[in-house]
Amino acid sequence: MKKYIYLSILTCILTVFGCENDFDAKIYGSLSTTNFPQSEADYESYMMDCYIPFTLTWAYNWGSSNQHNFSVPFNQPIAYAQKVGELTNMLGAGHIMVQRYGDILDGKRTWANELARTNVRPTLKDAVAGDITAAMPYRAMVNIIEFIKMMDEVVPGFASPETLLYSPELKFYSNKVKMDTDLETNIAGLHCLGDSSGWTRGLMMASVMGVLMGRKLMEKHEF
Repeated sequence: MKKYIYLSILTCILTVFGCENDFDAKIYGSLSTTNFPQSEADYESYMMDCYIPFTLTWAYNWGSSNQHNFSVPFNQPIAYAQKVGELTNMLGAGHIMVQRYGDILDGKRTWANELARTNVRPTLKDAVAGDITAAMPYRAMVNIIEFIKMMDEVVPGFASPETLLYSPELKFYSNKVKMDTDLETNIAGLHCLGDSSGWTRGLMMASVMGVLMGRKLMEKHEF
């Protein structure tokens, strides 16, 4: 009986004193017609404001200058992606790595003999079986797993244990290929389209870019 009494007292103490307001909404600023961003610098400043709740030490002034003094934890996306690619290539001895989805969920690497017996064979013959989770950041892997689970709701079987994942797959959107209005590079006759050009992000924009390229070629060759 005493055990239940102590447990009840402990529960009351935790309920009264253990709850903080850390999860309550905190308003760090407001947006109106008077302070709506007008320039690229304004947009950048507003974007930096989003990091305020995630910084350990910071000082901020909501005056007219909107000055802030804190460290942003992520400002080198290209270098970051390159390091992920380098680590993956190192683990794969210079090759693309492939791993079964089921092995990822089981927390184990995929071995070559296991891959040879699976029903789904890698179409990239140069890829080697391994553990892509040893190189991919935690948040990236969580997002990938959640995406596969959601896709399985739409396409049953998508989250099969034998589904293969390749790594690395990196896109450097900050790098844009220099081209003229005819989508031609500085190399005569060489055109660059889609995501590889750095100018599009997604299937729709890449498709439109292909249509434009087709029209320009028809005009050039008088089809």
